[in-house]
Amino acid sequence: MLDKKVMYAIGQVAARTARMQAPDSDANEVIDFVPLLKPWKEGVQLAGEIVIDSGVPYRTITSHDSAGNPEWRPENTPSLFAPYHGTDRAHALPWRAPTGTHDAYQKGEWMIWTDGKKYECAEDNTVWDPQIMPTAWIVGNDTP
Repeated sequence: MLDKKVMYAIGQVAARTARMQAPDSDANEVIDFVPLLKPWKEGVQLAGEIVIDSGVPYRTITSHDSAGNPEWRPENTPSLFAPYHGTDRAHALPWRAPTGTHDAYQKGEWMIWTDGKKYECAEDNTVWDPQIMPTAWIVGNDTP
């Protein structure tokens, strides 16, 4: 059995490898990497960097420095960050209301609506939820 120091070192290597590979990965791979990616914290964020906020991976859209601005976290600032959207039902994440084309849902992307059901986007550039625009969403069935 491995001792704690060895296990910790293996975990650190895995996390570092995931962070290096994540920017070149597709959305589902990034979602799979969530436990290994770094959480958002105040400070310098570079465009393209991936951070986690409330368990959701976000891509930094614009380089910025949030030092002294704790309210600039990804879930609060869609002008600076875009959430990833899973491209199959197994990678669906909770609905995040898009604010523009940079974070709009695209055809084939999935989300979990407030009713707990998974929905597949049926139209590109969808910014409306299933209640406002039901034709843009297909309710997923119970089988994957």
